[in-house]
Amino acid sequence: MRKNNFMNKIIKLKGSILAGIIQIFACLIVYKFNIPNPNIVLFVVLSASIVQSGYLAGIISGVIAVLYSAFFFPQITVGSFIRRLIVTSCA
Repeated sequence: MRKNNFMNKIIKLKGSILAGIIQIFACLIVYKFNIPNPNIVLFVVLSASIVQSGYLAGIISGVIAVLYSAFFFPQITVGSFIRRLIVTSCA
């Protein structure tokens, strides 16, 4: 019984890592093709990762999407860190 529980945790962890890698590839593709509103594409990948692999994968993908948004919108938020955080969280 314990062995099955341990294997399920390993499978979920592998799915979460794979979801993070896919989200990073989505960020690279969005950056390469210069898509004007990349968050739509990133949130589609985020939703798919939550459905496929669970909340941990969603948290990992969400953090990657928010970090890319902070990278993508710096020209809008040239001011303080709080304005950058607000624009990133709203995007």
